[in-house]
Amino acid sequence: MDFRAMLKIFVICNLSPIGQQAKLAQPLSGNLTPRSLIKQVESFKNIDICYEIRPAFIYADFDGDGKADMAVLVINDKGKKGIWLKLSSQKSPIVLGCGYIDIPWDDWVFDRWSLFRRWQPINEPVPLRDSPAAPKPTGDYLVLSSNNAGDAVLYWDGKKMKIYSGE
Repeated sequence: MDFRAMLKIFVICNLSPIGQQAKLAQPLSGNLTPRSLIKQVESFKNIDICYEIRPAFIYADFDGDGKADMAVLVINDKGKKGIWLKLSSQKSPIVLGCGYIDIPWDDWVFDRWSLFRRWQPINEPVPLRDSPAAPKPTGDYLVLSSNNAGDAVLYWDGKKMKIYSGE
């Protein structure tokens, strides 16, 4: 195989604009996740870290400030999922779902989540007459996917977390 063919394969595999699955920490423990952040998650009333979907922790720059942020999959005592989010630009963590902040659902239904980088365009659904245009996130964003309910994009708009599903 010549150099050009190897380079082409490298570019396709590593620089593709297709959504990047977050890397799973093996084992999923405090080795890669600071224990202080795990304690912060566990300090919230009625929520625990949820290991139903792997990875349960995703590091990215969600607010676009160039510093690492962390998203943790959580579940409340009633079995409702949500996301605990620690943004470097915010003093306090944000809990989305689990009965805390509902945007727009009380119970998020998703089977998997994927990390996308800010430069990757959000796939718009087939345009409907009244569909809003896809947003342009400030930072990296998450796609929450469900076999039964479709996809939703969770992103930071510069002031708060929002969700986009094309509706």
